[in-house]
Amino acid sequence: MQIFEKEWPSPGAKLIVLYGRRRIGKTTLLSEFFKKNNGVFYISDDIHYKLQVDDLRKYLADFFQDSFLRKFKINELEDLFQYLPKIIEPKQIFFIVLDEFTYLIKKDNSILTRLQRLWDTLLIKTNTFLVICG
Repeated sequence: MQIFEKEWPSPGAKLIVLYGRRRIGKTTLLSEFFKKNNGVFYISDDIHYKLQVDDLRKYLADFFQDSFLRKFKINELEDLFQYLPKIIEPKQIFFIVLDEFTYLIKKDNSILTRLQRLWDTLLIKTNTFLVICG
């Protein structure tokens, strides 16, 4: 909790990976901290990859109240994350928690390298607080 509290108000992009055994309270810790902050908390399911991307799209569309994102069908996480810098306010700090991330990896094992490329080229220029948990 102290790490999150220290890092949240500082400007710039942040990427935190939280991992550990099942049932030790990772999701509880994240939901407790982020319930008072601005962002999207997505818990992956063991479902088809494209359904997961579509679910995350809906969460982001609702958060940003973005009518284009609500209507536009997106099948790849890359397309969704490439759109984010267009809708994130320059000084806005917001979080994206990708909980149960192992389900995303299970459905597409290339997601790690693709997410790293998106982070290094796009999200690093925003005030995104990205947490990957699993």
